Amino acid sequence: MRRNPLLAVLGLATTLVFGCGEGDVSGQPAEDTAGLSTIYEGVLPCADCEGIRTVLTLTKDGPHTSEGTFVLGETYLGRGDVDGAFASRGVWTTWRGNAVDENAIVVVLNPDGPAEERRYYERMGEDALRLLDRDLRPIESELNYTLTRS
Repeated sequence: MRRNPLLAVLGLATTLVFGCGEGDVSGQPAEDTAGLSTIYEGVLPCADCEGIRTVLTLTKDGPHTSEGTFVLGETYLGRGDVDGAFASRGVWTTWRGNAVDENAIVVVLNPDGPAEERRYYERMGEDALRLLDRDLRPIESELNYTLTRS
């Protein structure tokens, strides 16, 4: 049986382009996302429980972006036998400015769930996020509405 040299060259080229590199099916290099996730946590105030243990994981789309996906885990503390754990997912981005400071950096959570509302957190330095109200205003309270980087 005689082999076609052109087919052999095309097969080799296809293997080199698609089969030998590190990467996904898009042909792009695989990106190490281990350093691209940031976790913030804390216990936020709750009207009818002891507090809401909150863990927010922000994962960037790439090393030089200010957007990506998020997972928000919330556990309502002190509710006895009621299962008070909830999780939401979606995409996040950053906006410049809130209702009182045009230079503030605001992290905006856009949940996937249709009934879930957008949430806003103001960056407080590199290690903290403070929950804002729906009007992008800081919540006026002596209670702690801040999540810290873990």
